[in-house]
Amino acid sequence: MKIKEQKELLMIAYYFPPIKSMGSIRSYNIAQQFKKHFAKVHIAVSKNRHVLPQDPLPCSDFNILELPTLDYRTLSNLKKEKHVHYSEARKAGLLGKTAVKALNSFPFNLVIGEGGIVYSMAGFFKCRTLIKKHKITHIYSSFRPYSDHFTAYLLKTYFPTLIWIADFRDIHIDPLKDNVYLTSYQHWCNKYLLAKADAVCTVSKGTKVHLDQYVKEVYVLPNGTHDLLKPSAAAKPFNKFTISYTGSMYGRRRNPTLLLKVLAKLLQTGQLAANTIEIVHAGKDAAIWQTWIEAYNLESIFNNRGLIPMSEAVDIQHNSHINLLLSFAIPEVTGGLTGKLYEYFAAKRPILLIINGSQDEEFEEIFEELAAGLVTYHQNEKDEELLEAFLLKYYQEWVATGTVKASIRAEALKKYEWDNMIPKFLEYLEKLQNEQASV
Repeated sequence: MKIKEQKELLMIAYYFPPIKSMGSIRSYNIAQQFKKHFAKVHIAVSKNRHVLPQDPLPCSDFNILELPTLDYRTLSNLKKEKHVHYSEARKAGLLGKTAVKALNSFPFNLVIGEGGIVYSMAGFFKCRTLIKKHKITHIYSSFRPYSDHFTAYLLKTYFPTLIWIADFRDIHIDPLKDNVYLTSYQHWCNKYLLAKADAVCTVSKGTKVHLDQYVKEVYVLPNGTHDLLKPSAAAKPFNKFTISYTGSMYGRRRNPTLLLKVLAKLLQTGQLAANTIEIVHAGKDAAIWQTWIEAYNLESIFNNRGLIPMSEAVDIQHNSHINLLLSFAIPEVTGGLTGKLYEYFAAKRPILLIINGSQDEEFEEIFEELAAGLVTYHQNEKDEELLEAFLLKYYQEWVATGTVKASIRAEALKKYEWDNMIPKFLEYLEKLQNEQASV
């Protein structure tokens, strides 16, 4: 589906390359797709993109508008000891929990939360000029931060004919994390804000449930596979049977100990040889991993790569024999389908998913649809036997052949390619506009 040639779109995205973030990757891929369907794509971004951790991507094809920003990340960067990202230990303390809840709650999330009031007001005035100059017809904003949606709300109020797409990579009010003050008031603010949105989309059915209370209809637009997920020419197969994790831990909510317990048992019984196996970790949570690794005496097979560029993480994913995915769920919060899942899909290696908490049917359905691997639950002791069989199956295949065959159903995976998802979303958007016009 092709939007009319002369229509231009403005994306309001605090998280955009070169910022190293899964949110940046989603915004970047959507922007790349919008380029195919709009005459021009403009991106309003935070000047904090120069101080946050970097993972640069080509952005020369976009008209980038940088917005001055004064938020807690800006202030942290001014200190002698910079804390652009705070440790989970600091967040877990009483002061840290209080600060995090305040930064997630209206109106504090607009004053000093990510973006902040300077970013939002500069975004309104600068983008207002841009919209007039280029006769922009569509705006897209993505949570988080809240300030992106607030800026889009102000612009939609000023230009009522603008078509506003409000995207949610995450839910604002999370019962699992108890992350806001005055919950009912926060729900009211969200409903009031989103009343002006022409379309609301989100990453999974699980997050959609939380947004359904605000608007009549929510579109599920998953994180997808994309061209950035191709391995480099320098990538080489690992010479050991390798299980890799290339994500974050969210404190200790994500928990790999079911895997570590089974590995320790298989090593002790001699079903796995320690000199032929390796656990690779790449990410910012090495300290958390180290405590678990030591608890199961697996130091000799643990390889910590630390925080690395996405391109290196992609190489690891493609060359691993099993990719480990960790998630957490409670009955009220499921569907944590992060961008990492789709990175693993693109690698086409068997995926081991360990969910800490309650059953997540959305994950189970997708894994069955794609033959992606094994879904297990941290609290379910019966899953130990399933996991043992899963590991031994692929280990023995590797011993016999030196490799593990790709397991993802390629045909089924096509529905999760951005090239297929965005045209369908734009058809949906056009249908909404036609319905509204006929009322």
